[in-house]
Amino acid sequence: MEDPTRSIDDLDAVENVVWVDLRTAEEWAQGHIPGAVNLPILDRDMRAEVGRIYHAEGQDRAKLRAVDLAAPGLPGLVRAVADLATRGPVALYCARGGMRSCVLGRLLAGLGIPASVLRGGYKAHRQAVLARLATGIPPLIVLHGYTGAGKTRLLRSVADRFPVLDLERLASHRGSTFGGLGLPEQPTQRQFESLLAARLRSLGPGPVLVEAESPSVGSITLPEKLCEAMRGGRRVFLDVPFELRVKNLVEDYGELALREPGAIEFSLSYLSSRIPGPEVESWRDLVRRGELQRFAEQLLRRHYDPLYERWRRRAGASFWQTIQAPDLATAEIELGRLVESATAGAVP
Repeated sequence: MEDPTRSIDDLDAVENVVWVDLRTAEEWAQGHIPGAVNLPILDRDMRAEVGRIYHAEGQDRAKLRAVDLAAPGLPGLVRAVADLATRGPVALYCARGGMRSCVLGRLLAGLGIPASVLRGGYKAHRQAVLARLATGIPPLIVLHGYTGAGKTRLLRSVADRFPVLDLERLASHRGSTFGGLGLPEQPTQRQFESLLAARLRSLGPGPVLVEAESPSVGSITLPEKLCEAMRGGRRVFLDVPFELRVKNLVEDYGELALREPGAIEFSLSYLSSRIPGPEVESWRDLVRRGELQRFAEQLLRRHYDPLYERWRRRAGASFWQTIQAPDLATAEIELGRLVESATAGAVP
């Protein structure tokens, strides 16, 4: 019988591969190959029992018990994998490419259902992720600007024309005091790194557009090599009118503020160490009354703009280019011109 095991590099090169994660739901939740379908061959309690037998009675007894526990679910598991195989080439993996994936791989082969097995399992994927994050960061064009300038909007508007690394989308957080409001739960650190590595692999050699971020985006810590590349990248400052920044903030958070004002009010508590309490309370009142434009104006003038200016002075930030634009459409044109010149190696 042909050996079904293949390396992570081989399987990453397969088009439309369907990853099947055979680990427990808890293992999957901590981190998995992006897009993988979780079909546990053992649940958490079963796996714990097998582990206890392994330590008390040895490997052979543990394997036999694992087979006993997995056997009732195998018919359904085989049917599920056979169904997935209609979508594309199936690749199985478990924690280290051991019993869970190899046994099912051999069973599927005997039934004529083609499936590869990831050699080294999730551990091999994790090693590949860390290697890419350590060595595979392309040259970056880093978009800076005051809060509300529309940096994220601008990058997403040109993503169909130029390579864009959208860290806020990967991290499910906007990177500010209110950054998590209205967004799905953030991924684990491991899962974020898997998503980031997959995105970097798809982008090519660069230059790649990215929004300036602090080393932490919500609960996520950016890899050091990425932070270094951002610090060393070509900095572009997006300069838009204050009125447009206010409008952008109201559009970003206005619906949530009207629907769940308590969420905005709670987030304001994080500013109490920087802004006097009475002023924060006055902002809460503005949110309660639905005066979102005044709230956004005061938040920018009293909190975000001074914060950004302190960062610029501390970092000694200088910019490769500045985009002065009255609206998003103009900013798109100017950013496109800069990216094309950088890609061609020209000086604009």
